[in-house]
Amino acid sequence: MSLTAFVRVLLACIAGLALTACEPALRIKKIDAAEEKPANVLLFFRVTANDTPVAALQESAFTVKEDDRVIGPGVDRVIVNPDLRPAQATLVLVDLGGRPSAEELEAMSSAVGGVVDRLGAGRRTAIFALDGVEQPATLAPFGASVDALKAAAAKIPSYKSRDPSLDLNGGYVAALRALRQATPPSNGPRIANLVLIARGTDRASRVDLRTVAAELRHAEVDVGRYAIAFGPDAAKMKLDPYAEASLFLAPNADALKDAMSRVADAIDTRGRSFYLLSYCTAARGGQHKLTLDVARERETKKGHVEVDRGSFAYLFRADGFGPGCTPNVPEGWKSDTTVRTVRLDRGGAKPSLAGVISAPR
Repeated sequence: MSLTAFVRVLLACIAGLALTACEPALRIKKIDAAEEKPANVLLFFRVTANDTPVAALQESAFTVKEDDRVIGPGVDRVIVNPDLRPAQATLVLVDLGGRPSAEELEAMSSAVGGVVDRLGAGRRTAIFALDGVEQPATLAPFGASVDALKAAAAKIPSYKSRDPSLDLNGGYVAALRALRQATPPSNGPRIANLVLIARGTDRASRVDLRTVAAELRHAEVDVGRYAIAFGPDAAKMKLDPYAEASLFLAPNADALKDAMSRVADAIDTRGRSFYLLSYCTAARGGQHKLTLDVARERETKKGHVEVDRGSFAYLFRADGFGPGCTPNVPEGWKSDTTVRTVRLDRGGAKPSLAGVISAPR
């Protein structure tokens, strides 16, 4: 970067004129990676902007470099954007602790039923209820049909609290563990969503927020976390630990319905924000650095075109690599298709790329 450009960036950061000048506007999160003979390198990742999923980027948005040498699109490099919406597991966690009013119960019932309708058939969805008991109550388990999920949502107004307290932290940890069990390594990509509707904060004090944070760090699942503060005190609730950037305030029933609709939209977009890079390296030994740069154009409210950028680096070894490589991407992934599984084994020997990616349905 030239001195003049550096000064411009520094002044922008100091003045607060452009937050994206101080940090990348796009973030690339590695979900998993693999490399194996003859010379295959594979990266499975997600792209976000301000914690909002970025879907449908074209291959031209990506610049791939190995040790600063550009690897362009063609016979040695492919990037695809599979539709992983059906692979996601979603858990809706509803606060039914204390003594909710009949109006609150009806509003939550309608909102949960609406998100079930939006997610549709073929999705792995569950509904859990929070109260003061240590483990949430399962209103509808993973694997339940859409009809069973809608029936469970309809029964929320008749729910009988087991304990009028609220074990929000403990219930949240239990929900994270349930999502981990619902997305085993052998069942495709470990992608999940946790949607919390809360009418207040933790009162049971069985589990502190440090335990919640520790559970998140060891979740072994890429979890999209959404939290909705529902009720007249919504603006006073501190629910940031239970959400990424997707924290919604819903002081009344109409706002709750709108918030749940926006959550459904976010879950839908998130399922299309995953990308798969497969390429053949020319390296034949030693350690090398793969750098992935992403850029997208967007139009501002004033009609100006700006470019958001982000970057990610990954180190790999190419010991024993040789000729005979082709990018290993199944037929059909180059279009917007439903995929059965993308599996990257963790630990142990390097996975076989033939088993890493399965063909679409």
